[in-house]
Parts: sequence; C-alpha cells; structure tokens
Amino acid sequence: MKKWIKYILLVGLIAATSCADLDVENLNEPDKDRAIGTPDDLVGLASGTFRTVYNQLMEYNGLALGMGVMADWNSCSWGNAGMNDLSHEPRNIAFQNDLTYAYFPIIEDHWTEMYKAISAANDIINAIEVDGLELGDNGVLTAPVRAWCTFIQGVAHGYIGLSFDRGNIIDETTDLTALEFYPYEDVSLAGIEYLYETLDLIDAAGTFVLPETFVRGYGEDMDQDFFEQIVRTFLAKLLISWPRNGTEAQQIDWNEVLTVLTSGAGGLETDFNPDNDDVTWINNYLGYQRLSGWGRVDHRIINKMDPDYFSRWPNGSDWGSIGLSDDPGEAESDDARLETDFQYLPDNNFRPDRGHYHFSHYRFSRFDDWGVTWTGQSPFLLAWEAKLIEAEARLRTADKDGAIAILNDATGPRKVRGGLGDVASDATDEEVLAAIIYEKEIECYDAIMGISFFDMRRLDMLQYGTLNHFPVPRTELELVGVPVYTIGTQEPDGWDRALYGWVGLDGQVVPVGGWPGYPDKPAPGPKPAFE
Repeated sequence: MKKWIKYILLVGLIAATSCADLDVENLNEPDKDRAIGTPDDLVGLASGTFRTVYNQLMEYNGLALGMGVMADWNSCSWGNAGMNDLSHEPRNIAFQNDLTYAYFPIIEDHWTEMYKAISAANDIINAIEVDGLELGDNGVLTAPVRAWCTFIQGVAHGYIGLSFDRGNIIDETTDLTALEFYPYEDVSLAGIEYLYETLDLIDAAGTFVLPETFVRGYGEDMDQDFFEQIVRTFLAKLLISWPRNGTEAQQIDWNEVLTVLTSGAGGLETDFNPDNDDVTWINNYLGYQRLSGWGRVDHRIINKMDPDYFSRWPNGSDWGSIGLSDDPGEAESDDARLETDFQYLPDNNFRPDRGHYHFSHYRFSRFDDWGVTWTGQSPFLLAWEAKLIEAEARLRTADKDGAIAILNDATGPRKVRGGLGDVASDATDEEVLAAIIYEKEIECYDAIMGISFFDMRRLDMLQYGTLNHFPVPRTELELVGVPVYTIGTQEPDGWDRALYGWVGLDGQVVPVGGWPGYPDKPAPGPKPAFE
C-alpha cells in the first residue's frame, strides 16, 4: 500500500521526484506546498490538466486505435498499438496484461495519464479550498479554475470507467491510505457526479474567461457558456456510454440525457477541437489511422453508405463465397461524403496471412491537408455528436418527430455535406435510430476515442468475443498486492466480452457463421459479482 500512496502523490506533482508521508521531514521528498508554489504556478498546473487528458484520448499508446478496430470502424492488420490482436477474427485473443507484451502501454498509459490529471486537479482544489489560495488578479480566476479542476475529475474518471472493468475513485477528500477498486459503473457514476458538480460551480462563478493556455487555440472563446457546453456534452456521452451490453443499457435515463443537452447553455453548438502543434498538443489517433499505409476504413462503414457494397472482405478473397463474381471496385452512394471524406484504393497492403477481413478499398481522406504536418485543429468533440445524442434521447422519450427534425435540419452536416434526402416522417423507430448511428459513424469518423466502440457495445453489435473493457494494468495491481488478472480468457458472457455481432446491409453476418443463438440475441446471464 505504501508504494501505491507514493505513486498517486508522485503523478500529481509536476516537479516531484519522490514522495511519501509529507508529515515527516525528508530532504529527498518534496514539500507539497513547495511543489505547488505560487498562485501563478497553480494556474500553470491547471492549464496542463486537460492537455494531459486530450493527448491520452488521442494517443498512439492509448486505446483509440484499438477501440477503432474492435468496433469494425477502422481496419488495420499491423500490430501497432495492439490493433492486430484486438481485431483478430475470431476474437479469441486475451489481452496480455504483462510488461513483456509489446502493447501493454496502451492500457498502462491510459490509466496513468488519467490519474495524473486527476491528482493534479486534486492538489489544486486543496490549495484553493484548504489553503485558501486565490488565483488571478483579485482572485478572478479562483472560481473558474476550481470548476475546471472538477471538470477534469469528471472526464478522467469517466474515461477510466468507460475503458476498464474497475478503477479507483480519487478526489481531493480521498484518504490515500485506504484506496480501493470500484466496478466500472461506480467509477463512471463518479465521473458523472463530478460533471454535475462542475455545472454548479460554473453557475456560481458567474461571467468569466479561462486563460488561453488551458486549451490551445481557444483564447477569448473559452468563456463560461462554451465551457458549460463542453461539460454538458461530455456528461451526455458518459450517461449513454458506460453500459457493457444492451441489457445494461436499459438503465440509461434518456430523459436525463435530454435535460442535460437542452438545459442551461445546452450541448455544443460549435465543435471543440483543440489546436494541435504536434509537440504539446498531439492527435496521434487521427494521424496514424488515416496515414497512407496504416489504417483503413472498415467495409462495415462503406456498406452503410452503399448497401449493395460488401460489408466484409471475403476470406481468401473468395468473391463467390459472398455472392460476387469479382471485386466490385468502387462503391456508390447518395451520400456525397463517400467522395469527399473517403479515398478509394484499388490495392491492399495488409498481410493476407493476418486475415483478409482486414482488407479494405478505402482510407479516410477528409483531413489530408491537416495530415501534412499533423498541426492545427482536428476533430475531437463535435457539435453534431451532441445533436445526435439529443436526437437519440428524443427518439427514446417518444419524440420521434424531434429526432427526425434534427436529422433533417437544413444546416446540419447530413444535409450540407452529405446532401441526403429527408428522413420520412413515418419512418420507424428502428430506421430513425439507424440514421442517427449512421451519422455518428460517418460525420464523427476518427474524432474522440471510442465513439463507435461505445455505441456498438451498448447496442450489442460488437463481434462475439470482443473485449468490452480492459483489465487494470499489471503494474497497478502489483503495487497494491492485488492478484494479476486479465480479460479474454473467459468465455464470452456479454459483460467482459461481447456476446453477439452485427449484420451488414448486404446480409453478411459477422462473425462468420453467426453467434450462439443467431439470429436472436439471448439476454446475457446475471452480471458477475464484483470482487
């Protein structure tokens, strides 16, 4: 336990090199007050907290690349970032929770960086609440920075809860000598509660503008209203993304989601896309996923745009096995974004011995200008995603007309960029939901980590055997003396591993041959007890 305490305190202090009981004088250990320093130091520390979260959500050694291929949103046969293992078909490779595994850093870094941001936020809150430090001229930044740090607590805990089967809940009041693990739903709920608290703090703070150093590219724009919209959009995402299957997703309170996005300043009205410099603000997910020779677009997505196009590359390129006489070449679509956002490539450079199912004729080309230098704004938290979550909330609260109105908005991307016709007023609920998810997967392609993965998970569409979440990194388990475990060795149960799959619009079933009980999706068994 002493090692664990040392670790948690360490990551929260920018200049720390070692840490133990701060009540004991030790010249080799930093005094917490000295580490935090002046009020200006606190503002500087706060300005780095979201950068830590952002960079990790879009990191190479993170979960974005893996979740993209696990959801059959992206496709890649290369081993980098665990993509080949995580997208292997059938999904029967357990995650190697071990330092010897080349891709162990994708979970270790995600865990470490989120708690690093949390720890820094906790230190700042304590300096404000306990030590009484005031920030900015005449304390003008004290309340805004306090709200910002609670926001960091919310987002970071939220993405721990979305990504791992369990986690710690650590805030400024936590006794670090009594840390314990909580199940993912509790960690997710903690993130949600911190975001609600953030809304209260924003309201109490009144009118303000956060320093331009808090988010690169957002100077005077980061006022209280825009900050509130960011918080509400993240809050809505957490509220709908934590369930591990469709059964658990029945617990989502869609009225609550709708209220979050339509109260106060509402959800985002303009995109929140930090300005990358490829040094301190970095989007490696988009950079590598769209890079020529790296990731491609899974044919599940192209098939959505052209229902006659094949949704999965046939094993051995045996076209007859999927009812085709030959490779059909380019897809065709009523959606103009097939031409503007995706590039057709006649050949494949993936290794056939790793599975033809990785093959794809398309790569994501929409941000190729950005890809020249990997600098400038890139898609992260989009206003259209917020509107689509609102549309689903309206659909699921008996306001189908409201959902359709969002989809048919003449100023929305579906119309402006896609040029698509109206969703009919007599469309079924299933058709409207399909249109909503379609828009998230096309217009929000390669934005913030996990968009498609979290939706596919709660909609029971991840391939049979896909990991629903990751284990706590071995390094963290060993620090506290908890037995090392992993996920993927157990039979799929719908909780740790997905139990079903998806069916393309061309009729192909994935996984090939279906899942147990196909075409039905029998409810999973009881949720295993948390230990």
